[in-house]
Amino acid sequence: GGLWGTLATGLLAVERVGGVKGAIQGNWKQVGIQAASMLVVCLWTTVGTTLITFFVSRITKLRASHQEELTGLDTRPHGQQGLKKLSKRMLNQGGCVDEASSEDENDTSMVDDESVEEDSTNAMT
Repeated sequence: GGLWGTLATGLLAVERVGGVKGAIQGNWKQVGIQAASMLVVCLWTTVGTTLITFFVSRITKLRASHQEELTGLDTRPHGQQGLKKLSKRMLNQGGCVDEASSEDENDTSMVDDESVEEDSTNAMT
């Protein structure tokens, strides 16, 4: 959106609206100016993000530990574990989820969409 809009401004600018002619009125130089401004913005955001990441990484860690990922990232901040079935599968598979693995059908720790719709329909009646 933003980069295309910046370039399109150089292409479609009309003097009576913005005070500058664009490529549509024969001023291809404006497209070059817009492209150069895009490069400056990309460079600025890359350098800024890199510096912010560098300084934040000196204050705190940026990534969860392997053990926190295996335990579940919602356990520590919320004190509860969501998607227990998926977490068990991932732990057993070494981080890979096997869609075809059979699980106990009575395990309701991970509810499918159909049962949620049934419950909400029953609640309304």
